[in-house]
Amino acid sequence: MDDYSEYCQQGVSCSERYIKVNESVSLRVLGFIPADHEKVPIFIIGGLATIVESFGQIIRELSRDFPVWFIETRDRKTSRITGGVSYSIETMGIDVSTVIRSVIKGEKGFVMMGYSFGSSIMVESYHLLDDKPRCLIF
Repeated sequence: MDDYSEYCQQGVSCSERYIKVNESVSLRVLGFIPADHEKVPIFIIGGLATIVESFGQIIRELSRDFPVWFIETRDRKTSRITGGVSYSIETMGIDVSTVIRSVIKGEKGFVMMGYSFGSSIMVESYHLLDDKPRCLIF
């Protein structure tokens, strides 16, 4: 894992995991979790070619109070892909909804934040989620 500690307030732990969204694709998901993580998690979906460093200050401030998960979409070089796959908004929406279900594991309440192309993916994933986010941030 790259060192993202500069985005972590004191008491915030940083993690990296890969979540398999289908037989051909696993996405890297970065977690920034405060010691007191009772508040709703925030999922960030960046724009086309957006890197986590672009959100460093936002992650640093939000993770002071909220668990923050940065989802890297399948267009990122960090994705683990086997064979030919689709890069459509619909497919990436399925990916994001799969990641969110995997992370929240039935817990209620979360927030989604999308930037640029990530906003389109966020909207596409919305209808696939049984438990809807408390809000969408564009």
